[in-house]
Amino acid sequence: MRSMITYILAGNPNTPEKVLKKLAESSDPRIRRHVAENQAITTGLLEILAWDSDPEVRVAAVSNRRCPRYLVEELLRTGDSQTLFLLAMEKWAPLDVLGALAESENPFISFRARETLSIKTRSVPFLN
Repeated sequence: MRSMITYILAGNPNTPEKVLKKLAESSDPRIRRHVAENQAITTGLLEILAWDSDPEVRVAAVSNRRCPRYLVEELLRTGDSQTLFLLAMEKWAPLDVLGALAESENPFISFRARETLSIKTRSVPFLN
């Protein structure tokens, strides 16, 4: 029960920053990932979580709409294959990020990014 409450707090945009900071230090990567997904997170916490030991936490941090562009670009330059592959699967990733990943020398990353781009472009409603 306690872990469920902690998980809910981690994702709640009304959770105070002090509490989010503490939750960002959790030993549970699911909690840290949920903090990284929180739309009220500060840039400072996103900077920390973008370099988390867990690739899913890193992807959640750079996929957050509040994430500064320089963090996304740094991850694209220095990220490990597992993190870049997960980012290539992220439907919420910006088109230009997916486009950069589609040009990766790693065939798995580039294939996955092209597939995600294809899905995104097919699902975008066109206006008449």
